[in-house]
Amino acid sequence: MTADPLFEELSSALDSRREARWLLDELDGCSPAQRRELALALASRRLAGEPLQYVLGHWPFRTLDLVLDARALIPRPETELLVDRALDVLDVIEERAVVCDLGCGSGAIALSIAVEARARGAHVDVLATDVSRDALALAALNAARTGTEVSFFEGSWFEAIPAAYVGELSLVCSNPPYVGCDERPHLARELDFEPSIALVAADGSDGTPGMGALETIIAGAARWLAPGGTLVLEHGADQRDAVVACCGRAGLVLIRDHVDLAGLPRIVQASRPR
Repeated sequence: MTADPLFEELSSALDSRREARWLLDELDGCSPAQRRELALALASRRLAGEPLQYVLGHWPFRTLDLVLDARALIPRPETELLVDRALDVLDVIEERAVVCDLGCGSGAIALSIAVEARARGAHVDVLATDVSRDALALAALNAARTGTEVSFFEGSWFEAIPAAYVGELSLVCSNPPYVGCDERPHLARELDFEPSIALVAADGSDGTPGMGALETIIAGAARWLAPGGTLVLEHGADQRDAVVACCGRAGLVLIRDHVDLAGLPRIVQASRPR
């Protein structure tokens, strides 16, 4: 098999044969001159620290291949676990369910729930909100690209949802920002390319770093959930106790916290009393 000099050049520059192959796979069909020019441009972005997902322009999330760019946070494996919990909830709902993803970003959660729940025979209406118009445009693009029906609303958390849905939501889920302002400078360099609004939140009323958005969502959940409806939220590994306590203060019941693949506290689940 003839060696590909461009592949070897990129592998050496990136110190990763896998990433070099992924970059070159994006350029199938280009002429040799175009292929080299574009490959070096992509490699330059990666070497500057830009996340591979943005450089490639798309990335898989569960069953979907999503368009990704700096308009929204890159969905991560921990968030796939949130979708698992959401689907478990929907599996035991026999009537039509109304699901809302707050702060949808790229649409990863809302679209995955819509596609997978319907494939499992559930009857679901899926709503998705975001305060960022740019993120909503990206989510809508992914919905159109995957042929998935989701209703999008612009605004901050529950404020974006039409009042007709008060007390009607079967499931509310979210991966809100939960990094504290003081923690932000110590995170990986790649996160500099992701929207800060999707990463960093104010501290909670009890002083817990990064709890502000989580606290807002939990406080509003009982009003918007239907009786017996469920809230599923991703949170930071150090926030479990604060999140569980916040759910209790909000009048939610059946509070459970699930660990991620590393065994760290990551997903809280709680319900409105019936």
